Amino acid sequence: MNKTISPFKYQGQLKANSSKSYAQRAFILSLLATDETTIYNSDQSKDVLAIQNCIRQLGAEIIVLKEGLKIIPPTRKKLESVSLNVGESGLALRMLGIIATLFSSTIHLTGEGSILNRSQKQLIEILEQLGLSVTHQNYKLPIQIKGQISNQNLVIDAREGSQVVSGLLISLPLLNKPSTIKLVNITSRPYLEMTCEIMSNFGVTISTDFDTKITIEANQFYQSNSYTIEGDWSGAANHLVGSAISGSIELVGLNSKSKQADELILTVLKEFGAIIRIDNSAEGKEIIQVQESHLKRPFKIDLTNAPDLFPILSILACAANGKSTIVGTNRLVNKESNRLEAISEILKSFFVEFEVGNNSISIQGTGKIIPIQAIDSYNDHRIAMAATIGALISDTAIVINNVDCIQKSYPDFFSDIEKIKS
Repeated sequence: MNKTISPFKYQGQLKANSSKSYAQRAFILSLLATDETTIYNSDQSKDVLAIQNCIRQLGAEIIVLKEGLKIIPPTRKKLESVSLNVGESGLALRMLGIIATLFSSTIHLTGEGSILNRSQKQLIEILEQLGLSVTHQNYKLPIQIKGQISNQNLVIDAREGSQVVSGLLISLPLLNKPSTIKLVNITSRPYLEMTCEIMSNFGVTISTDFDTKITIEANQFYQSNSYTIEGDWSGAANHLVGSAISGSIELVGLNSKSKQADELILTVLKEFGAIIRIDNSAEGKEIIQVQESHLKRPFKIDLTNAPDLFPILSILACAANGKSTIVGTNRLVNKESNRLEAISEILKSFFVEFEVGNNSISIQGTGKIIPIQAIDSYNDHRIAMAATIGALISDTAIVINNVDCIQKSYPDFFSDIEKIKS
């Protein structure tokens, strides 16, 4: 589906969409818990639905309540084989590729859409280091895993991301022998801290000193829980940037002390010159208030640990008066799209000057874009949302192709935009 976005400005209040990063981890830990868990404030995004389908395939039962979802875990009886379709969720694939070995000695992994074309070299190499036999298609899906974990003393190059490591951190405490992990070239550290935080909420605590050898005790177990998913800083970043460019917003449901990497957005918006306040509502919930920057200063930021912010901060850079530099572009190649390539093409379409350097991009902002042709979303939810916010600095409407991709993480994005338009 294509969508035409006319110029608008922000005005009003929204509830932040649910964090799929926390939700996916919560559903996996509910699968592994000793008794039933109730999860609140989950959403119907495609990535969350994919993880729900996978834990059902592994034997969990999900019961819809008036408020929330009850997850009844399976008895941990080894299945002869299991097939898991992770949809387009890289997190589901990379965590469950490890975790599913607790349930079956033969696992078939597949997916849909863009994930079929993404390299899973890091996952496959770690599976093989664990002593498992892996069949793959030039490091791409489908993947077949056979065997049992036989090596629990691991050295892992984590430069490709943290998702497989999160799968290990969740799985290894359940084995009957202690494990050690030495991480080198760590990226996305906040996501590892998020994993450890939610594990602790389910009763398992491990070291978060990732710069040393991590020792994980054996024979631990996850406890049943009642868990509420916090708001999503990745989705909210679009609205926060939008209001910093034009207008104002109040966002409810975010945690300003969150482990989510994309909470970094507030740091960037302060540099840009936005007015930011954090208050509490009558119910004790935080309200993040952002008002338009009249300075619109250029900024420099390293997004190595928060690569999902690249698309929307590219739009913020266009809105600035001067050259902004974003570091960490090496993290953009193996996403839903080649995001560096996609962002570059959109900047060209907007007639914005930019320069790609060694692991960075510099964008010459003028406070305006000129969208004279339709913008391709590249089937990437974050590209589609960022392009929408571009309408705030355009004198004419922006046409965006294939906006259905927002279903992956934030299905209510466009209806939320309608609520705050002025």
